[in-house]
Amino acid sequence: MHCPPADRTVCRQTRICADHVRINYKHMQHRICLLAIGLLFVAHGVCFGQQERPYAREKYGTSTQGSASIGGGIGLLYGGFGSRFTYHPVDELGLFAGLGYNLVSLGYNVGFMYSFPSQKQTTFFVTGMYGYNAVIRITGVGGFQESYRGPSTGAGLRLNSNRRRGQYWDFGLLLPFRSHAFEESFRIAQSISDIKNLPPLLFFAGYHIPLNSVRPSD
Repeated sequence: MHCPPADRTVCRQTRICADHVRINYKHMQHRICLLAIGLLFVAHGVCFGQQERPYAREKYGTSTQGSASIGGGIGLLYGGFGSRFTYHPVDELGLFAGLGYNLVSLGYNVGFMYSFPSQKQTTFFVTGMYGYNAVIRITGVGGFQESYRGPSTGAGLRLNSNRRRGQYWDFGLLLPFRSHAFEESFRIAQSISDIKNLPPLLFFAGYHIPLNSVRPSD
């Protein structure tokens, strides 16, 4: 931004104020993410309260060593609108790859999820990944579209099926850490369109079926 000499002090103050707003917005994002994760954890503790039972991985087989599943859903874990393959090299720890369409191009994410041991039908998990975490799509004259990559983290709940071993729903919230390239492009997009600020957290949901039938060893 170029400012006349008489206005340089005002311009500096404006830039400082804008930077302060961006910093406060990022701090707010982190607080909202921590609050949302806390609420998911509480929901896991109070929802579907049932009597004592074996660990979920033993009864439902969704996080047992050697188990694999594939599913479809929406959100970053599924590349946008797409599918996700998950494999558990050890109990509770899953490695996954998601591929889908993100309204601009093919989107992908690869990462991990750790499921906390549970004796309930629901299981709380945390996840981290790298891949697409933002898109910009502006139509019309002067418009452009682009997909951006970066790390994301979050938490969710897995709802295991009582009827079909290895099948489950999962849903949760993610906090994307978007790149500097995205922030620059987003400011340009706001200057040429009526695009609004993006939500700090992103939702995901999907349904999975097993690819094998692994039962825990005695």
